[in-house]
Amino acid sequence: MFNIVQPDKIQDTKKQPRDYGFDNIRAILMTCVVIGHLLEVCTPFRGCYFIYKTIYSFHIPVFVFLTGYFARYNVKKILFNWVSPFLVFQMLYIMVERLMNINTPYQFSTPYWHLWFLIACVFYQFLIPAYETTSFSKQVFVLICVTTLSLAVGFDKTMGHYLALSRFFVFQPWFLLGYYFRKYSARQSVTATIGCKTLRAGAVIVALCVGVIVIHICKVPNKAFYGSYPYDKIPNDLIYRMIVMCVSFIWVVFFVKVLRPLLQRKVPVMTTLGQNTLPVYILHAFVTKKIGVILPSSLSSPIYIVLITVGILFLFGNPFVGDVFRFLFSGRMLKNLSKKKKTRYDSSVE
Repeated sequence: MFNIVQPDKIQDTKKQPRDYGFDNIRAILMTCVVIGHLLEVCTPFRGCYFIYKTIYSFHIPVFVFLTGYFARYNVKKILFNWVSPFLVFQMLYIMVERLMNINTPYQFSTPYWHLWFLIACVFYQFLIPAYETTSFSKQVFVLICVTTLSLAVGFDKTMGHYLALSRFFVFQPWFLLGYYFRKYSARQSVTATIGCKTLRAGAVIVALCVGVIVIHICKVPNKAFYGSYPYDKIPNDLIYRMIVMCVSFIWVVFFVKVLRPLLQRKVPVMTTLGQNTLPVYILHAFVTKKIGVILPSSLSSPIYIVLITVGILFLFGNPFVGDVFRFLFSGRMLKNLSKKKKTRYDSSVE
């Protein structure tokens, strides 16, 4: 999803040029994440719910797909890139809540709001050895099993938000789809992935438009997109979840097969943002969760929401903040400290 998992290596054994298409896609998705979260706390305006449901029909599945595409089983990287930021910001967000007189207990078992994604990705990556297979038929079988499980988990009324387990199961098929897709796309050039070009792209776009219309005609409730509510909380939620899953799949095809080949170049601001999405994702909630309380009038118009979104992206998605996050949550800081200690030790011995 984020630039925690850098797209600088498509294959483990052979270094490839950086894929700017994925950077630009991440920038689009992160912009949608910020807008979607602002819409949750805004004063409703015309078209608000249409935009909200459209964003939620794709931004999580596509992000999870990209995370699976670049995932590697590396315990140290998982601990530094995913576990450590979760632990740090879980505590920071709870501390801020308590400073604002919100009685939030200190705990790690229930991720704070948007941080569920980090802990879910920890589970996904630790399970990579269990997913690993070179047999196409076995991959299809595993995908069918996890997809069935993602639909069946809604019947469990006890899972909920604990350790993000419900969302872990619901969005697991997208992680696996991305992980398996990399094995085949690595041998193809990016421009070749679009196949018949105009005809195939047109078919995907038409299917996408139809899918989005179906979501709104069927009046799919907001809770059906979250993956954290059992079926007894939403009537016919199994049907809704299946509809959302089908539409999300079309979105994944659109982003990877249609949009990615068109964005295979550096785009000013956009590419830079796509390379620094982790700090935006983690830090934007400090603004989106509080601005509606502090400045309620600022979320009464779509123009204000766009301006606030741009401000958040520039504030947290710039290279400086990105470098700080990479230094803190990539193991580089500990390596530097260990080198300094070793240098001191060597000089003292001399």
